[in-house]
Amino acid sequence: MQNRTDLAMSFETRDVSLPKELCERVERCFGSQFKSLEEFLVFVMTELVRDNAYRMDQDDQRMITARLRDLGYI
Repeated sequence: MQNRTDLAMSFETRDVSLPKELCERVERCFGSQFKSLEEFLVFVMTELVRDNAYRMDQDDQRMITARLRDLGYI
């Protein structure tokens, strides 16, 4: 499993613009847990994508189960 720093270093990057005040608040709140704002954002965005994919997998499973039930297979 990759650590947070590896995730930030493994991909081509791009620039984004964020409100300065928000960045400062994040740095104050999470600065001791992350080396940089970029590392924090990579972590949060990775978790959001992972969570969303998990939810989609669950939704797909429910849909497949419902279809099989409607067809009388289960």
